[in-house]
Amino acid sequence: MREEFTLAQDRLIGEMIGGCKIEAKLGQGGMGAVYKAHHQALDIPVAVKILSPRFASENPTAVERFIQEARVAARLQHRNIVGVLNVGKERGVHFIVMQYVNGQTLEERLGKNKRLSPQAALPIMLQACEALEYARTSKMVHRDIKPDNIMVEA
Repeated sequence: MREEFTLAQDRLIGEMIGGCKIEAKLGQGGMGAVYKAHHQALDIPVAVKILSPRFASENPTAVERFIQEARVAARLQHRNIVGVLNVGKERGVHFIVMQYVNGQTLEERLGKNKRLSPQAALPIMLQACEALEYARTSKMVHRDIKPDNIMVEA
């Protein structure tokens, strides 16, 4: 299943989705993939999250959850939370257009260094805590906090 999705979605590179020209794959997960793209109208780099069409068809609530994720994230306007710019469906592909973070996930950084010094870890953790506190005061709960979902700018 995952290999089929990977091959099919790589064909999106060079294509337009949600007004964005797909440039490169950034990552792949169980539910889909994230691509770096260029938003044509805004003339900025963006990240486009694509829901796996196969996952969507096998899991009836997946599309609903995907759209809900975008709506919740779009309501959170904070310097430490990636902003959502658009959500939709084109040519059978469900997508979320988000701000692009030039960096890596905390998981990737930890993978290279295995651990961070307290001086390197403290700013990352403080920013993550600020974002979570903002979400909490906005009555939102993030249910998937993990190093792979924390972006660290380069």
